[in-house]
Amino acid sequence: MARAKLFPAQPRFWAGAAQSDTVTGGDNGSGYSYEHKTIEGFSFTHMSGIGWYGDLGNFLVMPTTGNLHTGRGVDGGGDGYRSRFRHETETAQAGYYAVTLDDYHIRAEATAAPHAGLLRFTFPKSQQARIQIDLAGASGGTSTRQMSKWWTIAPFKAG
Repeated sequence: MARAKLFPAQPRFWAGAAQSDTVTGGDNGSGYSYEHKTIEGFSFTHMSGIGWYGDLGNFLVMPTTGNLHTGRGVDGGGDGYRSRFRHETETAQAGYYAVTLDDYHIRAEATAAPHAGLLRFTFPKSQQARIQIDLAGASGGTSTRQMSKWWTIAPFKAG
């Protein structure tokens, strides 16, 4: 996976304009490298394989809980909004990828539909839960300034 620069789980629909992908950061076109220890977020606009480095940019989203971090941090550093993960919690198969974000106790799942990438985040009970959107980052590393937008998710009340 890491050498070919492919997605952890290839989308089952190749004609779709959006392909959800896990982003670990670093020097790779797909955004995912097996040797990385943290996940920076999830995106929809990567092209698959070597040679697409930075093409289409990167509409990055990251589910988080707890204190707000507006910078992405560095791999393995425990800073920023990125989260550590373990390969034992990953599931990767054709058309589906899932992982647990250890720092936030969030289960993230990604799949593809004919014209869209789909993400599902399962949050723990928390008073501070959000989905952050990084509008400045790019998998090609062209961003010179980090900017994030976040939305707070209201606690669910059954009723």
